[in-house]
Amino acid sequence: MEYEFYRDFIDQSPKASFSYGHEVVGFWLEQEIADDEIKLSVLSEQMQQIINNGFGQLQYPGKEFSLEADCDDVVVTANTQLQQYPKHQGDWHQDDDGYRPELEEDQSFMVAQCGSEDFLLMLQRWQEFLR
Repeated sequence: MEYEFYRDFIDQSPKASFSYGHEVVGFWLEQEIADDEIKLSVLSEQMQQIINNGFGQLQYPGKEFSLEADCDDVVVTANTQLQQYPKHQGDWHQDDDGYRPELEEDQSFMVAQCGSEDFLLMLQRWQEFLR
């Protein structure tokens, strides 16, 4: 997962650009966390605790995007995806009927998965960027 943080040149709001397949993480970061250092600190502490313990789960529902995490993985999903396909359980493009190729092209903008340690490192870098 590659990313870059920058400031909008008009209003100086923090922005995040993520590599293909992880774009939704950047959208989540901009929409759900933005420059709220309290949310960021709480989430970072919770992620660190889950990773250190080697177990536990975290659910962070947001207005536009939701996050689910455990000690191994983090999944960020657009809430419209969850409403449209409520069977979201990891392989969201699977259904009782099998594989759903029509969803494949929208996947990168609707859901992304990454490792928990990589995600925590990204949160820490975002926090540093905001200072």
